[in-house]
Amino acid sequence: MRTAGWWVVLVLAGCGGSSLPASPLTGVWRSIEAELRLTEQGGTIVYGCANGTINQPVRPDARGEFRVTGTYTQGYPVEGPGVPPREVKPGVYSGKVVGDTLVFGFEFADGNKNGNITVVRDGRQNVLFCA
Repeated sequence: MRTAGWWVVLVLAGCGGSSLPASPLTGVWRSIEAELRLTEQGGTIVYGCANGTINQPVRPDARGEFRVTGTYTQGYPVEGPGVPPREVKPGVYSGKVVGDTLVFGFEFADGNKNGNITVVRDGRQNVLFCA
């Protein structure tokens, strides 16, 4: 009977696993399509004709996939008299990181999606802005 008790302890100890989440992605990720700046708290995105925010840390799972809340704003903030504010749209950024390459997309609250964008950690390309 005493041996059976030890087996239970060993089995339970082996099932534990770490409850700590993976370290968040950080740094600058860039391509001609976008520049993604990630911190341990979230991030900002500059597109060719838009901008966005990520409202929480980006922590990929064991497959490198992630899903985080954020915003998307078409155009750029322009300040001045008579200039209406841009509409900030909430949604979800999801994607996958493999090594130094990150692919992500945005899903609006209404279910519409933007296409996927690929960026590279410490990429040297500059974003091409729309005219």
